[in-house]
Amino acid sequence: MDDQLIDETQLLESFPLWTVVDAAIQQSRGLPHSIAIFQASDFGRFVPMFTDFDLAKRFTDETSLPNKRPLRLKTAQALRSILRDVEKIGVVLAGIDISLGPPRSGRFCQIQALLKPSKVLKLIPP
Repeated sequence: MDDQLIDETQLLESFPLWTVVDAAIQQSRGLPHSIAIFQASDFGRFVPMFTDFDLAKRFTDETSLPNKRPLRLKTAQALRSILRDVEKIGVVLAGIDISLGPPRSGRFCQIQALLKPSKVLKLIPP
């Protein structure tokens, strides 16, 4: 399939979604401090987002980092809040259904694209 025919933001149409948090920080400081930010050599820093729990769990297993676990985001409002929080610390990419592989898979998209009302989050009033 031609990659130009795929709109990455449309991958986030249904809820719940999952992201990754550090469980120890989640317990001591809560959100947004516990949101895990990762580094991809080809893309830079990103917040991972997953369309199902199994993909999120596989990613946390692949990273082999202690205390990382999936966090369920039940609503578009929760997603918007997380994206805005990580954007404040300079993260500009969301990694959608990322797998470290083999084979490596997933997509990266700009957080700003996800926050635009014309995209997935159009159901949320600005």
